[in-house]
Amino acid sequence: MTALSDLQLEALLGDLESDRAHYYDVQPVPSAKLTELSRSYFEEVYHPKALAKKLLAANGRDYEERLAALRMIAAANDPTPTVLGLLTLSTNPQFWLPAAYVQFLRIQTAQTAQSALRANGNPPATFEVKSNFIFARVFPNPPAVLKSA
Repeated sequence: MTALSDLQLEALLGDLESDRAHYYDVQPVPSAKLTELSRSYFEEVYHPKALAKKLLAANGRDYEERLAALRMIAAANDPTPTVLGLLTLSTNPQFWLPAAYVQFLRIQTAQTAQSALRANGNPPATFEVKSNFIFARVFPNPPAVLKSA
């Protein structure tokens, strides 16, 4: 049995995934350009968390090849962002996908007032804002243990 290189294995898996075109998130958005994706966010935050350190150290791919391997663009030779790429790496995904936002709504009861948050931006980058908002509503007077965390 011979060992396959990473590129050969990826090509083989690509052939096996011939039905991937049916998935909405990997469809290219023809009017979007590669510059819509935040390269700094991809390289500094997303990519290191998406792959193991061992794989990152052995990764000799250029920027477009890494984006294509994670389905953020259509292909390395076709750098059209996909829906997944725009949702994850765009600084303004709502421009391309108007319903791409997270909404938190707390309904008014006798004890609580109504509060709502509609957070725009890519979901990973705005997570801290959303989690802080929700935490403050769930624990309006947090115990000392939670305040120090």
